[in-house]
Amino acid sequence: MKKLISASKMKKITVNLMVLAAFIALLPISAFASYSITLNSFLSNDNLTGAISATVDSTPLTLYCVQNNVTVNVPGQYYAENVGLTTSGQLQAAWLMATYGPSFSANTDASIALQLAIWQAVGISYTSAINDNYQIAEATEANYLVSTIPTVNLAYLQSSYSVIDLYTDPALTEPVQNQLGIIVANNDITPTPIPAAVYLLGSGLMGLLGFRRKDKK
Repeated sequence: MKKLISASKMKKITVNLMVLAAFIALLPISAFASYSITLNSFLSNDNLTGAISATVDSTPLTLYCVQNNVTVNVPGQYYAENVGLTTSGQLQAAWLMATYGPSFSANTDASIALQLAIWQAVGISYTSAINDNYQIAEATEANYLVSTIPTVNLAYLQSSYSVIDLYTDPALTEPVQNQLGIIVANNDITPTPIPAAVYLLGSGLMGLLGFRRKDKK
């Protein structure tokens, strides 16, 4: 009567508990995965656009597009998700934004030149959109900006810049556009909290595993 559960069945239970405990331990990683972002205004010259002014909660944010021929509503509110910098072109685009963004983003022509340079960096062609002498000058400036990109490792930018996917639905089904911007610190974002019950469940499972090991001795 003392042995109610067979050793093989207890082993299966233990493995299942360990898998579930590991899953719960990983939950906090995605606690800040998505947030709400408001696009307020943008700089433009005819059919070309430059910097987009946005806010996350009360924090101002400047964005540049890394996907062309896609329209978003400005002003407009979206759900956002940071997806990192995963290609060399995105790292180069982040370098351009970090280097020239602070001084270029308030001026329309300079901002558009920087936007064109960012598109070049990520491999997007825009030559068909150049219509007049002003835009030719902006494209010439963009070529110069791209020529200044260093050949050193730019991976350090991954800690401060990210491609930001914009969504119209909270389920984050399909992004409507990709932007590039500074990563907003977690304490500037209203997080989606993980219920305390989840942590209690994880603690209880780990306690059961400890009890099982002690019982086997």
